[in-house]
Amino acid sequence: LHENEALLRQAQHIGKLGNWTLNFKTGELYWSDEIYRIYGYEPGSFTPTLHNLREFVLPEDKDRLLQFEQNAFLSGTTESIEYRIKLPDHQVRWIHKQGIGKFDENGQLVSVNGTLQDITERILKQEQELHEHKMDAVGQLTSGVAHDFGNLMTIAKGNLELLDDTFMARYQIDEDDQEIIEDARSAICDGVELTKQLLAFSRKKSIAPEHLDISSAITNFDHLFKKTLGDTISLTIKIQPHLPTILVDSTQFESCLLNAVINARDAMPRGGHLRIHVKKLAQLPKSLSLQARQPFAESYICINISDTGEGMNEDTLKRATEPFFTTKGHDGTGLGLSMIYGFMRQSNGALNIESKPGKGTCIIMYFPVYERVTSIDEIRRASTVDSIAGASPEQTILVVEDREAVRRFAVRCLRQLPCKILQAEDASDAIDVLNSNADVSLLFSDILMPGDMNGRELARWVQQNRPEIKILLTTASERERESEQHAASPQQPFQILPKPYSQHDLLTKINEIL
Repeated sequence: LHENEALLRQAQHIGKLGNWTLNFKTGELYWSDEIYRIYGYEPGSFTPTLHNLREFVLPEDKDRLLQFEQNAFLSGTTESIEYRIKLPDHQVRWIHKQGIGKFDENGQLVSVNGTLQDITERILKQEQELHEHKMDAVGQLTSGVAHDFGNLMTIAKGNLELLDDTFMARYQIDEDDQEIIEDARSAICDGVELTKQLLAFSRKKSIAPEHLDISSAITNFDHLFKKTLGDTISLTIKIQPHLPTILVDSTQFESCLLNAVINARDAMPRGGHLRIHVKKLAQLPKSLSLQARQPFAESYICINISDTGEGMNEDTLKRATEPFFTTKGHDGTGLGLSMIYGFMRQSNGALNIESKPGKGTCIIMYFPVYERVTSIDEIRRASTVDSIAGASPEQTILVVEDREAVRRFAVRCLRQLPCKILQAEDASDAIDVLNSNADVSLLFSDILMPGDMNGRELARWVQQNRPEIKILLTTASERERESEQHAASPQQPFQILPKPYSQHDLLTKINEIL
């Protein structure tokens, strides 16, 4: 019996599950040892009662707990509830409680028996999964918006550049008119950068990881950080010596750090202090292990960026990484932390944000260390295509683009080359053109098009049926570009020109291929 009791206590401890009994006649409440531990106390250290039990419960959950007790007292069926308690060390834990009343032969309640389990880890995991699903859904939406926006920027940016060249050649443009054109071009460039931020959040922006010396990267940005923070905010940078490199896209890493610094600056309008601490960890904190552990990581680099600013309340903190969510009114885009979140996930890292009103905010980034992995940039490097002289009058380029305005812009750009230009609005139309024209030298096609065949499938058809034709694809979708880079095909991946592109970008690429 003694051995069985010991095994039961061990099982309860492993499952964080205890049992309780309330004697309805005497009012005595019995707890097993594990319930004491769940509540943060040593077994038998105090006498539990319904009254002192309620003192642990968060105010928002007390009414539901009272309703649970009433139901358990009145019914002969099992009742259950999930609620939160605050421990002596101020930790908040989630509890799953069950109870069933025991009645005598006269129908009088004798006792209520039940179980109590700490389900905090399960709740946190569910919340994390819900957050991931939500962010993935928003990411898909922003990726689609960014793709359409990229097409619009191709039309606006490209035609504005052509118009600028025409005006400069034909008319006397004064400084005021030139300033108008520059302002329009600047706004378009800002739109392109916004698209990149949206794609970074949605984790569909291609990255080019390479081994980065984190100490040098942060030290090199010291001057920029101080300039960004201004005179009223002091900066302390502390980096553990001899850190291993991390495998990240260096440009996006720098952008990630700068976004975190800008966020901290905006949280300290009356000045304050910003600390950037970098160190190596053998493993992730337990709270992050389930969601972010990388099986091949030897260790982790932790970058801790903390400020003495205004901080965030719990509701704001929960939404901090949502795109377009901002507490800055018209002064913020709401993309800073969401971009960091997307970059960390795409880099196989983990992000943790801690904040309390009036206590500042701490952004903690964890990057896995792969000390035995070579640069992905080196692994993926493909052999370059031998370039020959540009297009000649005997050559013909077929432009395939479903958006008429984008197609017109591409044709305007190509008119600078001494070659023949053909057009098609989709893959089916393009095949008809190819079947009736034997002299096509190059296919320039968008990837995402309506119809039974997209641009990549059209390119494969050309490879099989007209192998002499060179191929250049274009898209505003980072996902399409990334999938082409990783294409498992015996042929070399198709070359891709990202949208939005300029006349110079297109002509340079065409000359490369021809």
